[in-house]
Amino acid sequence: MTNLSKTAAIREARRHVSIQGSGTSWSITSPFYADNLSGPSTSATATSYFEAQARARSIKARIALTLMGRFDENADYAIYNDGYGPMTLPDLVEIGLKASRA
Repeated sequence: MTNLSKTAAIREARRHVSIQGSGTSWSITSPFYADNLSGPSTSATATSYFEAQARARSIKARIALTLMGRFDENADYAIYNDGYGPMTLPDLVEIGLKASRA
């Protein structure tokens, strides 16, 4: 797999993760494997739109870092711990890049 630039990886990640729902019932649909975007999908649930956005953002960041060839356990840890604050997807990807040793 060819490693993508940060912008291209974020664009591709955004295309493969979606949020649907209303009220207190939200569903986040994404690829099951971050390195196989056309393979099987999975879904997670959330009880608020804010929670759904945060989960979707962290999934997108993991996908983007995988597409960039920079996803490792350090990036995953940083995304998990910093993924629920008020930040943009590029900010979260940058946090993962700084933590990554790949």
